[in-house]
Parts: sequence; C-alpha cells; structure tokens
Amino acid sequence: MDIFSWLLRKFLGILALIIGFSIILWVLYNLLIERQPEFQWHWSQGFGISIPMITVGWYWLKVGRTKRPDPNDPNIGISNEQNENGADFK
Repeated sequence: MDIFSWLLRKFLGILALIIGFSIILWVLYNLLIERQPEFQWHWSQGFGISIPMITVGWYWLKVGRTKRPDPNDPNIGISNEQNENGADFK
C-alpha cells in the first residue's frame, strides 16, 4: 500500500467520524434543546447512518499500513498446519 492510499484512508476515516458525530449531535440537539423547523425525527435518519459512519471511520483509522500478499509467493494458500507437500503437522 503506498503512502497516498494510506493518507486517503486516514483522511476519509477522520471525515467519517466527524460527519457521524455531527449527525448524532444535531439529532440530540433537536430532541433535547430546541427543535428546528426542518427537523423531522425518525430513528433511522439520525442513527441509521451515523453509527455505521463512526464504525467505518474508526476502522479506517485503526487499520495500519497492511502489506499486500505477494502473488508469486509459493506459500500462499498453505495453512500453518500443512507443509509444502500438503502433509499435516499434527
């Protein structure tokens, strides 16, 4: 993974967190403090998209730079319990 895709993932993760928390704060403000005229409450509008955005944003921030598997690696597809000949180690 190159540095550009890593930075893009971190930027989009922060953006998703900001948008998700902003939606929740806006819904709570309208429910608890002052209801705006354009606010019409339905739980899926307030929490249906904000919670997945927070979850995805947090995941993108926590995932580090992962190494892509080498397609030429002869050990791809061999589990830890098998050797190159397919024999079990058990």
